[in-house]
Amino acid sequence: MATVVYLAGGMRNGPTRDRIKAALRALGVVTLDPNHWADECKNDPQLYTNRDIEEIRKCDFVVAFMTRDNPSGYGLNFEIGYAVGIEKPVLFLNLLGNDARQRYFGMASVSARTHNLLHPFLDNLRDWVKGGS
Repeated sequence: MATVVYLAGGMRNGPTRDRIKAALRALGVVTLDPNHWADECKNDPQLYTNRDIEEIRKCDFVVAFMTRDNPSGYGLNFEIGYAVGIEKPVLFLNLLGNDARQRYFGMASVSARTHNLLHPFLDNLRDWVKGGS
């Protein structure tokens, strides 16, 4: 059975999201991506939140990433916190660097396996999918 991963990290597609998704695809991972249900839920925060929670429950682990183009990261912090609360492992790529918002990700960083560089993150991702978290 394929590994199932929930992809947390902002609704914009960009090079980081694309690289992560390509790595997951190459590993044969089933990706639960909020971008796939964003349009149907965009006007109903309760529906969107319920869908996120439902999908996080289904996954084997969460792959989370925070980039500077994410306007806030509040949703990401919620997704990480919920996953940790139900004992789902979280692999977190934090690319904020010295961005002032960095201070809002302390709890997320200590609750997850956290990386600040893409290549070690992708190496760790391969290990997790192969069963060696």
